[in-house]
Amino acid sequence: MVLMQKSEWDFAETHRYEGTPEEARFKPNHPVTKVDGDYDVFGDGSVQLIATPSVTPGNQSLLVKLPKTGAIVLSGDVIHFQYGWNNRIVPTNVWDRPKTLDSFKRLADVLARNNAQLWIEHDKGQGDARRVSPDYYQ
Repeated sequence: MVLMQKSEWDFAETHRYEGTPEEARFKPNHPVTKVDGDYDVFGDGSVQLIATPSVTPGNQSLLVKLPKTGAIVLSGDVIHFQYGWNNRIVPTNVWDRPKTLDSFKRLADVLARNNAQLWIEHDKGQGDARRVSPDYYQ
């Protein structure tokens, strides 16, 4: 099951990149749930999609609550580097700058409310410091 913001689906339908073949998209029979805003994946608060419009209207981040590690927010594409987050620098390739700034505020609130770590996937320093398979987080 793919969980995708409805706004992302709609954006992809109207903004195709030139030269991208139709078959590069999801197969018609692949299950997709289009969500609108934040979404509690399992209904228990342990994994939540957080709507963070930025690079595209349907960008989303992920809040994961682990029993031993605690809460982690996977930022997705809303922020690219720790320096950018620290200084609230909006990447140049965003779909909507004001909505991206709103998404920064939302993430800051989620981080504070959950005492969560922010994992920025594009940040090499953070990536190099994380455990990788076969190691894991609990």
